[in-house]
Amino acid sequence: MMYDIARIASEGWQGSLTAEERGAMLGAIAEQRYADFEAQAPALTPRGAPIGFDENTDPVGREFGAFYSTPRGYHPNAITQFTLTSGMSLMNSPLLSKIEWISPRPILFVVGENAHSRYFSEDACELAAEPKEFHAVPTAGHVDLYDRTDLIPFDKLEEFLQQEPGLTSRHAPRTTAPVGAGRTWSPALSPLPARTHTDGPRHRQH
Repeated sequence: MMYDIARIASEGWQGSLTAEERGAMLGAIAEQRYADFEAQAPALTPRGAPIGFDENTDPVGREFGAFYSTPRGYHPNAITQFTLTSGMSLMNSPLLSKIEWISPRPILFVVGENAHSRYFSEDACELAAEPKEFHAVPTAGHVDLYDRTDLIPFDKLEEFLQQEPGLTSRHAPRTTAPVGAGRTWSPALSPLPARTHTDGPRHRQH
């Protein structure tokens, strides 16, 4: 259940973006960056999950709207928008270029059988090295696996987590408390490199 946002930015949906279209998009992004500078605020894309949708809304937008734009999953910070200039950075950040490095640790790809995003997981599974497994949840779409507990394959997830000795299942005892659970952070728990004057200022004061 995944979206390869970097791939969409560089190739378009299902590889539909031509080289000419990509070049035009990069030119538009360059112009938008200066427009954002002059406006002192970034312009945003339309919501991926429209507020106010009906049977005439495109199916993908309607599916996301049914979650992010209703009490089912709405949050004011989950705006489902990017800045108009995000695409340039995303194009330069391929997410799966080193996916084979995960091996020999196993991967389980879980998708909805009817998910419009299914091809991302199928292609990622093809790129990944063994051991790997692909599991399609019957009748499910993409958003169904966010919160539809009648469709989320808990048994499959538990089986996967228990098949390897080094993987943690919900039955395994926790050996260390997470930071924030009854204790405070300290350098001994998670050391950070010391900051020196050569690192530069954290922010500019006016």
